[in-house]
Amino acid sequence: MPVPATSQVYRVGVTVDVDGPLLPPVTSELDRVVDDILRLEPQELSLDLSACPSTDAAAIAFLLEVHRRALRAGSRLSLAHPSARLRRNLRLARLEHVFAITAPAKAPGPGHSAGGDLL
Repeated sequence: MPVPATSQVYRVGVTVDVDGPLLPPVTSELDRVVDDILRLEPQELSLDLSACPSTDAAAIAFLLEVHRRALRAGSRLSLAHPSARLRRNLRLARLEHVFAITAPAKAPGPGHSAGGDLL
């Protein structure tokens, strides 16, 4: 007796490594990548910010927009390895509860401060 063909869709998490500051050249490319990923309907979209040297108010606004888009797509946005400065700025803006932080900031490399800035 033939086995009926079945398929299952597994909604898994996707991690995107952000390499560079969250400024327009990087955010434009990241915007396209996020759109492509959200079409796959992952349960979680994680942005690894360990290589993101600094963030400002515009970067936080960008992250909020990605968070909203992820929610509309049925996904959850998490931030991995955000800098101590970003975590502080999120706390000051009273947004720390919006983002799931999946890993603490990594120890800074030689010549870098804990906030990710060059010394």
